[in-house]
Amino acid sequence: MLEAYKQAVLGNNVKPLIIVTDHEQALLNGLRTVYPRVPHLLCRWHTEKNVLQEAKKHWRVTGVNK
Repeated sequence: MLEAYKQAVLGNNVKPLIIVTDHEQALLNGLRTVYPRVPHLLCRWHTEKNVLQEAKKHWRVTGVNK
């Protein structure tokens, strides 16, 4: 899919300077093949969302009145 996107949208003459993802493993695997030298960053919003989701599994808030 990533190779098809590259051909259809970017062509062979354009290479991204950086790629930001949500840590989707299938996408990361494709990036290693199609853009092996392009730096990769994790999306801050997705990272924070994942941290909150994991924290909810382990922390319990008590004494809070709504």
